[in-house]
Amino acid sequence: MYSDIINIRYAKYSDIAAITDIYNYSIRHEISTFEEVEISVDEMKARYEEVVIKEKHPYIVATTRGKDGEIVIGYCYLLRYRARSGYRYTSTDSIYIHHEHRGKRVGSLLLERIIEIAKEMNYYNMIGVASGGNDVSIKLHKRFGFRFLCSMENVGLKFNQWINTDYFQLNFQLTQ
Repeated sequence: MYSDIINIRYAKYSDIAAITDIYNYSIRHEISTFEEVEISVDEMKARYEEVVIKEKHPYIVATTRGKDGEIVIGYCYLLRYRARSGYRYTSTDSIYIHHEHRGKRVGSLLLERIIEIAKEMNYYNMIGVASGGNDVSIKLHKRFGFRFLCSMENVGLKFNQWINTDYFQLNFQLTQ
């Protein structure tokens, strides 16, 4: 089984170039991000540090063996849903998979681990946000028990098309 050769671990600085490549592919080809201009490795490093150092939240990667050693094939991070103190028990995830490694349980392994970490951090809820039409992300979150909350219609414009944003919630107290 493919997932037997996938390792989930905390990201490190040496992963940032690969993470940037995965994200930039999504910028160029997909609606999974509303960002339209590719970012630099330095910008991704700053975003990584924002999550890990400033916010003290987890940033994990999925790796497998490539011909030249370990390669990053996906990443996921967790943040508090909103900055205001009243949101302190609600988190949100962000997950991206290398386009050549989709459909191989990479997203499931990452989401499973980030949910475990969120529970360890005493979060009560996790909010999943997916662009409308991103069926893979929607199905992934639903598979883990996230329930659909709402769709904000036509809030993003990318590739000359209006895109919805869908919100999902996983309440850890209801899934114990």
